[in-house]
Amino acid sequence: EIKNLFSVIVTLTTFISVVVCTIIISLTQVFCNIINIEPLYFISAIIISFFGIYYNLTLSLYYVMQKAKIVSIVTGSLGIIQIVIQLVLVLAMDDKALALLVSLLINSFFTFTVSVGFAKPYFKLKMNFSRTYT
Repeated sequence: EIKNLFSVIVTLTTFISVVVCTIIISLTQVFCNIINIEPLYFISAIIISFFGIYYNLTLSLYYVMQKAKIVSIVTGSLGIIQIVIQLVLVLAMDDKALALLVSLLINSFFTFTVSVGFAKPYFKLKMNFSRTYT
């Protein structure tokens, strides 16, 4: 039951996120003109947000399953790793704004990978959407 519910949530979230991100990215130039930033920065922010969703879904799953100890250890470890990556890039790169975005992008891919590893046992490809809502 939990596997089906989690799989449906991840699938629907992915579908909605892809649609929304595609629309926003297709309007990149409009948004960049309004808020006066480079398109690279804007698109990077959208990608970071997209991949960040999955970590939150996985955290929610583990909280519901009462595995708070695992959540605490993983979150603390990821936090330390992310700070180190951010510091290294900000200190090494001349463009500090780009360094911050690159570090956030690397961190979002990293947390996505960790999320997939932790969520994989609870995700199934054969879902029953009708059972989710009853």
